[in-house]
Parts: sequence; structure tokens; C-alpha cells
Amino acid sequence: MSIRMVPVLAFALLAVIVTGCDSNSSSNDRRVSLSMSALENSAAKAENGAAIIEITAAKFLIKSIRFHESSNEDDSLDFRTSAVVAVLNFNGLTSEIAVSDVRAGNYDQVSFLVHKVAGNETPSDPDFVSGNNRYSSIIEGLYNGVPFVYRSAKTINQVVTFPSVLVVEDLPSTLNVTLQLDTALWFVDNHGAQLNPTDTSNGNVAQIDQSIHRSFRVFRDTNRDGHSD
Repeated sequence: MSIRMVPVLAFALLAVIVTGCDSNSSSNDRRVSLSMSALENSAAKAENGAAIIEITAAKFLIKSIRFHESSNEDDSLDFRTSAVVAVLNFNGLTSEIAVSDVRAGNYDQVSFLVHKVAGNETPSDPDFVSGNNRYSSIIEGLYNGVPFVYRSAKTINQVVTFPSVLVVEDLPSTLNVTLQLDTALWFVDNHGAQLNPTDTSNGNVAQIDQSIHRSFRVFRDTNRDGHSD
């Protein structure tokens, strides 16, 4: 298998303020914005004779982003409740997709939904609706040089854990956290076998959705270089 990808994609959480944040602010809050970036150095290993997959674009509909306090599993903070289209870029630069405030505290997890458009919902990006079909993720690329579009109709309930507790303090300096996706995993099953992005059979689609689910990790990333501090 040979996979050429703009390899690792990341969401970054960094300190900025914007009017209309979802969470209520207080004097102990830390201003945080949600951004995205495409990072380098994650080429997948290849098996001789297999297809070549190149990912050229990807976007997700994300909602219900929450920070979870380490001292109490039931205590969490709404970062953003409404849906937002996260368009991943491949030029190495970050792009802001959401903002909110996070209260001072210790956090060990971030959770969110990769959200399939509901029947009564009109997304800001019409690509997530096609006739009666509604989607949560759209990935574009080339399969042996032929263009493909993979659309997921599954809502993914995602929970990612920090490698060490994230301490949010009431300080003026920038706090940055990166929610990172390893795109090299998207079209590979749990055993390392390649998955065909053009195969729409239920079994193949279920495996790709599971691979997307397991591609997330999260860590503090003060200088936004895509590496854990």
C-alpha cells in the first residue's frame, strides 16, 4: 500500500476572544479559540503493489465541544454547543473555526461530536446535504490518480485524553492545545490493511469511520507547532 497524504492534520485550541462565545465568561476564565492546521512528517508505510491514496481536502461538522475536569468526571465545561464546519487546510497554517472561554482548572479530556446533519437542520456548508442524504465528514482525494469523495453519514462521539492534565490558569499569556488527526490511519483497518475509499459497502464504510474515530489525540501545544509540549 502506498499512501501519499498531507499527513497529519490538527485542530489547535489557542487563546483569543470573539463576541458570541457559547460559554459564560467570568474573571477566572481563559480565552480560547479553536483553530485548524495541516502538519508535516506523517507519511504512511506502503505495501508493494497496493493502491496509492492521496488526501487533498477534508472537513467535518463538529458540535458539543466540552472540556472535562480531572477532579470530577461529571463536571465539564461547554466550549461550543452549536455546530461548526471544520475545514482542514493543507498549507501548514492554522485557521480559526471556533472560540470560547475556559474557566481556570485542571482538565484531562476533551469531548465533541463529529455530527451528522439532522433532518431539521440546515448546515452552513451545503456539501453536508445531498438530496435525502446527510453527512458528518467529507474527505476528498485521489485513489490511484482518480478523484474520489468519501462522505461519512455516521455521528462519532469522540472523547480524547490529554497525555498529562491540562492546567488552565487565569493568566494573560497564550494557552494552546492541539486536537490532532493522523490522516494516515483513515483508510487503513486495525490490522494495517488498506481500505478502498471508493468502496461503499457497509462493512468497508464502517471500518473507515472507525479508523477516523481512532485517529484523534490531544495535547498542550504552546507554540502551535503540532508537537506536545
